[in-house]
Amino acid sequence: EKRDALLSVWLTSWIVALIGLYGVLNVRPWYSAQFVVPILGMILGNTLNTVSLTFDRLVQALSQQRGQVEMMLSLGATPWEAFQDIARQSVSAGMLPTINSMTVVGIVSLPGMMTGQVLAGQSPLEAVRYQIVIMFLLAASSGLGTVAAVLLAYRRLFSRDHQLLTARIVQRGGDVIVTQARLIRIGPQKLVRHTQAASHHVAVLHQPTLQELRGEGVGVERHHL
Repeated sequence: EKRDALLSVWLTSWIVALIGLYGVLNVRPWYSAQFVVPILGMILGNTLNTVSLTFDRLVQALSQQRGQVEMMLSLGATPWEAFQDIARQSVSAGMLPTINSMTVVGIVSLPGMMTGQVLAGQSPLEAVRYQIVIMFLLAASSGLGTVAAVLLAYRRLFSRDHQLLTARIVQRGGDVIVTQARLIRIGPQKLVRHTQAASHHVAVLHQPTLQELRGEGVGVERHHL
């Protein structure tokens, strides 16, 4: 959901930026716009990219391994045991761009911040020191952001009864979207799922689960719309 993505990006970026500004760079005051604007901007942009990749891999993996997850739950596995492989894949996919950039920085590519400082007349050694700090801050924010995104999705996808909440998963165009969903009755035995995805509202025709039908007072027979 958008709130989960926003929380994982915004919260982790601010935490890492505050640690870097106040504890590492010793900026006084820490809210000086000269340092906050460029450093927080770089951290936010990088974290947004990693969280987006994490959610993308998560929904793809969940779409492909949904049957395996439900089978593990039915055999007595805990929700985390059934979900941990997907979580590991998602975190790895989200961190991959940051790890790749760290392996070649200063050798194959020159980051923009370091290049700008050198062109402005700053000592190359000082520019390299700042760039190393920034790279570590970006890596920290990416790691925290991906882990937070996966944990928030996990909390939303599984119930306390160790059930995969399929009512919060909408398949559209081959993808799975984690949403907040509610069922709307449009007839004696017809249900429509109304959900909010992307930045607009969509109404998705849905085959209700047995639990949903019972909750709506409909007969236990499944109905295809």
